[in-house]
Amino acid sequence: MARQALTFALLAALGCGDDGPAVCPPEPTAGTCGSDAECCASPPCDTRCVWDGSGEVALACGPSVGDGESGDECTSGADCATGLCLAAGRCATACRARADCATGERCQSVWVERADLRRATLCVPEASAPLLAREAHGPSESVVLGPAPLGAHHVLLPRCEARPRLLTLEGTARLFDVDALGPDAPPINPLFAPFPGAITVALPSAVDGLTGDEHSAHFDERASWDRLVFAPGVGTILDIDLFLIGVSEPADATFDPLRAMLASAGLALGAVRVHPVSGAVAERLAILDSELGELPELPELYALGAGLPPSVPVFAVRQIDRFLGLAGGIPAALPVPGAPSAGVVVGADTAGDALGMVLAHEIGHALGLFHPVEADGTRLEALDDTPVCPLSADVNGDGLLEADECIGAGATNPLFWSLDLMGTTLTADQATIIGRSPVLR
Repeated sequence: MARQALTFALLAALGCGDDGPAVCPPEPTAGTCGSDAECCASPPCDTRCVWDGSGEVALACGPSVGDGESGDECTSGADCATGLCLAAGRCATACRARADCATGERCQSVWVERADLRRATLCVPEASAPLLAREAHGPSESVVLGPAPLGAHHVLLPRCEARPRLLTLEGTARLFDVDALGPDAPPINPLFAPFPGAITVALPSAVDGLTGDEHSAHFDERASWDRLVFAPGVGTILDIDLFLIGVSEPADATFDPLRAMLASAGLALGAVRVHPVSGAVAERLAILDSELGELPELPELYALGAGLPPSVPVFAVRQIDRFLGLAGGIPAALPVPGAPSAGVVVGADTAGDALGMVLAHEIGHALGLFHPVEADGTRLEALDDTPVCPLSADVNGDGLLEADECIGAGATNPLFWSLDLMGTTLTADQATIIGRSPVLR
């Protein structure tokens, strides 16, 4: 197959640049009510803010549609008291702002109905895994990550749509510096997001070795966001929620490379829950075109996952401009389903017979694994036992470390940047990193 690099642009986008409080509610859903509180002041209520299921979503006060309450499983809006069934298959309630939602929920523009998708602003679970801490930050140019257990995941969830640029990540030593990227870059990069969205910081990104309890990220403009902290995982089972956007369900054998990769780390693939989506919007999202180096539809795709249980949300589309697949981050914001960057996107048609390898590779990224070495010789991981191909191996002088130039030096590692010789066996240190994912059960 043709060589196609699975490399990423390093971008960061968090919060708002306002000087005042950054509330930034999403656009309310059309209709004459925006929350249950506008229809009934003292629950339980006979009148709710509901959608009747016809046409575009327009809410109005009325009697319950179905029996399901927020969080209950559903196959369509008819199963839910509000008539609102998330694409992930859970009932939800309407909101105008976070204050309309229960503790542990956020107000977000998400998708309803599981086939013919429609947008609505709803209360959705804030996280799929237990929280160690939740803090509001900003507006400022820095965020202090604070003490947390070894391997904890810090998710920085944007409140608005401004796009501050990450400049440095510092602890006792500087761990990341955007101006130092290149073959001699700092050895640790525990904060990475390929496109604007939520950002996850896993400290350390190595097995150990970081000193000091406090770290801080510095940006080029003022921003506001929520920091959600999750303990490192202790489970051994990884579930997948697979959204099919304009593509057919892959054969079970497609998951064999992932099964083998997880098995090499002492983990197992659990449930693969399939969510077919269709309709005009799904057709639009099936081909992701880039604009100025970004993929503007990504937040819409990730929003499909709102309400999921602990898992890796995988969004299978037909084609992604310039990519076979991509992860929302290294690691991705997996314990915050529905948030920007919470999941993995794969181009099923473009990947073709290599879909299973692409899927395993990208899920490795989403669980926290970097390429052992980038195509240009840059190394941004800090694992001692991954073979690293030196830039001197570039025998044809084209500036790329191709797989056949790195035989015996990492070319068969599942996270090598090229798939040409990709295997399925992780190193012990890589196994330690993915074993810390908060979404393992």
